[in-house]
Order: sequence, then structure tokens, then C-alpha cells
Amino acid sequence: MTFTPLRVLAASAMILVGGTAVAGCAKGIDTDASGSIAVVEKFLVHLEAGEATKAAALTDLVFADEFIDDDFYAASAALPTDAHIVETTGWDDVGVTATVEYVLADASEPESLEISVDEKDGEFTITRLWRDLNLDIGPYPAQGVVRVNDTLEYSLAESNELSLLPALYNIEYVDTTGLLRLGEDNNTSLTVESPNLDVLTIVPGLMPDVDPAIRAEVERLQATCVAEGLTGPSCPTELVEAATASPGAAAEETEWFRQNGPDLWMKGKGYEATMAFQLRNEQLPKGLIVTYTGIVTRDASGAVVFTR
Repeated sequence: MTFTPLRVLAASAMILVGGTAVAGCAKGIDTDASGSIAVVEKFLVHLEAGEATKAAALTDLVFADEFIDDDFYAASAALPTDAHIVETTGWDDVGVTATVEYVLADASEPESLEISVDEKDGEFTITRLWRDLNLDIGPYPAQGVVRVNDTLEYSLAESNELSLLPALYNIEYVDTTGLLRLGEDNNTSLTVESPNLDVLTIVPGLMPDVDPAIRAEVERLQATCVAEGLTGPSCPTELVEAATASPGAAAEETEWFRQNGPDLWMKGKGYEATMAFQLRNEQLPKGLIVTYTGIVTRDASGAVVFTR
């Protein structure tokens, strides 16, 4: 008679031999997690030492070659310090998830990260870092470049997704027009933590003096347009055409209702701004929409200039 071996799934089992029940013990589950823990500890040591190449080699994660550079990584605003494992779940045979903590800049608020380890081809490998490691840059209609760690540059006009090792990175926005910023207080530089639970997206905004300057110049043009009888060079083309077709319109009775703007658009190597208004005047077509469009620059003194 041929017997087929069966895997014993319980810690103990009753085995029937010749109709007699015999008590037997099966081998317990191996709950050893030392192999996985060793890999996580090595990973943390390499991060603290600024050794991006060695840290990444312990993972099967996809990082761009440009980021796996020790000089680039070491140029970060802050690297993980006091990195240690807080707890683990699982064991080597089925995979381990380790919760780790480390300090980036503020020791009073340590960062937390979950790291998964699996055995692949006889080696323990980090297969996942359980937080978002991506930093999105672009695509946005903006001039200039984003510089990371004073080394790598990325165009905002293109789509860039950066997968970065844990660190606090230096981010600088370089724009020769001087019209946009990255954050508040006229910032053109900041630090970005990766990984981060928040959405990490670099989007430039207007410098605080740009919007008021455009509005002030458009208001001046509107006042001059009224003085020109709605048909002068300070008037939008749509208004000149409508007023010319409606002779006798009382210019001083014109009311301007802003519809949108100022909106800034990239044009060539500079920016163009638009502001749209709906006009109210008994002698003009009802619902007439007119637009002021001009190039926005800074003059030699640094003042914002809107030029039609």
C-alpha cells in the first residue's frame, strides 16, 4: 500500500494507525523575524550615514538613478537620526512589517514609517515603505525650474514625479521673471519632507505685489478709457467696436463688473495677464464682455509693470 504524506497544519494532531488513535505532536510555527529585522536595521543605518546607494540596494523599490546618489542625498536639509524599530508584526516565513521612528529636524515630533520585508530568492528585501514617497512637480504653465538639494533641476512645464528616500529635502524655485513664489512671505525656497502623508505637490503662486499692480494699472486704463469717450487707445478692442457702433453713448455712465482675473498665463519666456469685465451702459449692447490683456514684467527698480 502506498501512503501519501499530509502536511500537519495544527500544533498537534490525532493520527490513526491500524484503527488505534495515537497522540502525536507536530512542529510549531517558526516565528523568527531576525532576518527581516536585520535588513530594516541596516537600512536605517545607511540612511543615517547618508548612504543612499546602500540603502536602496536593500529594497526592490524603483528609484530614479539620479536620486540614488550619496552626494545628492547627503545634501538634504536633514537626514534621519535616532532611527530605530518600535515594533514588528509577522515573521520571516510569511513577511514582516516593522514600524520605525526617526528624527528629521524636530526631535520633539519623531517621524513614523512602516517598512515591509519579504524573502525573495533566498534574501530578505524591503518591498514597501508604507507612506507616500512621491513629490509631484508639474506640469504647470510656469517659467523657471525647481531645484532639489541645489543639484537636480526640473521644469514646471513638464510632469515630474520624484520618488525619494526618507529625508528633508531643499527645494528652490528659480524664475528669472521674479513674479512667482513657492510659499508665503515671498519664498522661493523651502524644505519638503519625504515621505509625507500630505500631498506633496510643488505649485508656484503669484508674488504678493503682482495682483495689486495689475489691478491698479487696469483701473487707470479704465478711467482713461472713459475720458477718451470709450473709443481711445486705453479701451479694450471690444468696447471700441461697440461704442463706435453706438455713437452718443455716455461714457461716464459706464459701469465695469469684473468677471475674472487677473489671470497669469505663460507666454514665450514671460507672462501675459488678462482681466475680463462685463459692462453696463444703456447705449451699449446688453451683457457686453471686454478684456484687458497685457504682458507682465518687472522693471529695473523691481516694480511690476503691465503693458498692453
